[in-house]
Amino acid sequence: MFVDPDGKPSRTDWRTLATTAHASRLAITLHTGRKHQIRAHLAAQGHPLLYDDVYGHPRSDAWPPDARPLLHAARLELDHRD
Repeated sequence: MFVDPDGKPSRTDWRTLATTAHASRLAITLHTGRKHQIRAHLAAQGHPLLYDDVYGHPRSDAWPPDARPLLHAARLELDHRD
C-alpha cells in the first residue's frame, strides 16, 4: 500500500495538537474519502499511525497482543448532499 502519484486525487490536512517523545495527537480534516486515506497519507510523510503494521512498522514482540492502529475520532462530520 502506498500513495500512487497516478491515482485518484485526495487531500488530507492535519495540525498537531500535542506531542510526546513517541507520538503526536493530531486534528485531521479529510477533503476526499479514499480508502485508508489517513493511514496512507501519514505513512507517506514518514509518520505512520501507532501499531499500524500495514502502513507503518512490522508487528514486533513489544506490541500489546491486541494492538491495532491507534486512530480514533473525537468528532465526525458528514456532508449529506442530495
